[in-house]
Amino acid sequence: MEKKFIKVDKNGTKYWEIPTCRKCGGQGGSESWRYTGYTCYRCGGSGLDPKPEIYKEYTPEYAEKLAEQRQKRAEKKYQEQLTKVPQLKTEWLKKNGFNAEGKTYVFLGNTYDIKEQIKEVGGKFDNWIYWHIANPVDGFEFIEVSIDEVADENIWEGYEYNSEKCNDLKDRKKREENKDKVDAGYYGEVGDKITVDLTYVNHAAWDNNFGYYGGVTILYIFKDTEGHIFTWKTSKYLDCIDNKEESFTLTGTIKDHNEYNGQKQTVLTRCKVA
Repeated sequence: MEKKFIKVDKNGTKYWEIPTCRKCGGQGGSESWRYTGYTCYRCGGSGLDPKPEIYKEYTPEYAEKLAEQRQKRAEKKYQEQLTKVPQLKTEWLKKNGFNAEGKTYVFLGNTYDIKEQIKEVGGKFDNWIYWHIANPVDGFEFIEVSIDEVADENIWEGYEYNSEKCNDLKDRKKREENKDKVDAGYYGEVGDKITVDLTYVNHAAWDNNFGYYGGVTILYIFKDTEGHIFTWKTSKYLDCIDNKEESFTLTGTIKDHNEYNGQKQTVLTRCKVA
């Protein structure tokens, strides 16, 4: 790249001016701009930058001196920041739903259905540890969580969430929620065609791109009187979604046995509601 010498200062630093337009590279225009006008809007077609870039060429001795100065400024800024950490920690805890002792209480169970009640008592949601509250209140189930279990110290913000620690907390939350559940194990053998009386538990739905128009896939979760968990993935809408306590008879084929969140599930396919 062409450059024009300007001067040398007292430190031996050489100053160079780069007159070439930074937008068009000195060409004055480009065929790629032909639909909006060939000419470069920055230089007006001259190829010369109206505000030329200045390049400094330091001597090795002066470059080392500047590096030492930058290091000293960075160290000074770091030490000044350390004095702010206690206040930053206090502010972070309050903002993120922890009490002054650095603890919070994570709600257990299906919080989606009770999120409005949680909001009313002062609960806070985030994607790191889900619904939680600084101090426990009656009528809900919690696990106590300390700040060190989910976050690391950060001198610029006070704390920052640690993804691995938060994942460990989520696993702990699931274990706590499932500890009293009876695991009935798998039902039947893969390939068996069965007819069972079931009760709707939950469902999840999402759009799919199958077929010409696409559609919706629904994953149903059921259970029987012995505690076996069944799943069925289909595009059919079942009335049990609106009548959650209603039991019904389902005929289908056992496709697989799998495990989700530590709970054994029997996967059904080609099902019909009797």
